[in-house]
Amino acid sequence: MTGILATFPGNVFAGAQHTYNTAQSGSTETIPGGAITCVIECWGGTGGSAGGLGSGCTAISGSGGGSGGYSRTSIGVVGQSGKTFTFTVGAGGAAGANNGGSGGAGTGSSVSTGTGPAITTMTDGPGGGGTSAVGGTAGTATGGAAANSSGNAGIPQNAGGAGIVGINGTGPAGANPNFVGGANKTGVAGSPGLIIFTYT
Repeated sequence: MTGILATFPGNVFAGAQHTYNTAQSGSTETIPGGAITCVIECWGGTGGSAGGLGSGCTAISGSGGGSGGYSRTSIGVVGQSGKTFTFTVGAGGAAGANNGGSGGAGTGSSVSTGTGPAITTMTDGPGGGGTSAVGGTAGTATGGAAANSSGNAGIPQNAGGAGIVGINGTGPAGANPNFVGGANKTGVAGSPGLIIFTYT
């Protein structure tokens, strides 16, 4: 019996992952040639932590910032090479001033249809800033066809809210306060959001 030799094209798509973790608005993501599916993951920016109060043995830490919401969508992209999605990566919130200043809220991230396949707009709210006594609020999430998860609130006079774990990455955590003793301390700025496009 004669065997049959199978032949395959030399340009089989090997997969690709495009990651964006700096604050930006109205940017475009281009679908690579040969891709079959795209998993889109989106996290909002995180909140800054509050400044500490007092000094020395009486110093009190500020509260941590909240983490942003997370959403995920998976969509087919066969024949969509060169077409785009539009996205915004949210910024991190400002650090709180020393002597109890509140941290700033981050800003939200989003992914929407550009010239490519239609998706429901993914909108991931930011984490809130911590105050001297209350942790920053958790960001919300809408629009993900596969998942929508709220972030985690910051802990009063303690750590920032943990980042949400996705399938191809983990979102940033809310900012921790300065825990170092001594004179009162300024807070810590939050982190920008995160968007990952994973193609197979």
